[in-house]
Order: sequence, then C-alpha cells, then structure tokens
Amino acid sequence: MKLNTGTFESGGGASTNYNLHTVRDSDEKLYYTHNVSFPESYSIVPEVYVTLNKFDLSDPENTKIGINVKDITENGFEVEIYTWAKSRVFTGEVSWFSY
Repeated sequence: MKLNTGTFESGGGASTNYNLHTVRDSDEKLYYTHNVSFPESYSIVPEVYVTLNKFDLSDPENTKIGINVKDITENGFEVEIYTWAKSRVFTGEVSWFSY
C-alpha cells in the first residue's frame, strides 16, 4: 500500500491569497484553498484525510473554522479552510495523509 503524507501552513505570510483574517461586518463565509500535489502519484484515486493542527484566532471564545477536502485525483487534491460569522483566522497548519 502506498502512503503519502504532508503538512502545510497557511496565512501569516506563508500564502499570498490568504484572506481568512479579513475584517467584515457580515456573517459572510471566507474561504482559502490550498492545492496539494502528491509526491508520488497513485494508479487510482486514493483516500485522503486532513487534520487542522494549529491556528491563530482573533477571538478564541467564539471563533468558527472548518476544513474540507475537495477534487481528489491520482495526482493531488485541494484543502479548503473556511470561517464565518465575523471570525478571523490569522494562520493555520494542516497535516494530511493519503493511501
């Protein structure tokens, strides 16, 4: 069985299109998407699991944060981190594995 793993950090200057720290007056959702390429491709679409390891929040008592895996292929996938309800997320670290 083939296993690929990785970690990436978003925000804090690590990502140029990161916007989850934006101040807003509405409950609008904000999304940040990170593309992951597998170090070694699969012959079929693999299973992928992600975890949010650490994050820097504006208000730890009422912060909302979510994470999704999207568009999984034999060569990679996308991780979508999002927030809503005026929450602000300055940085986040995500780990993943696939098999």
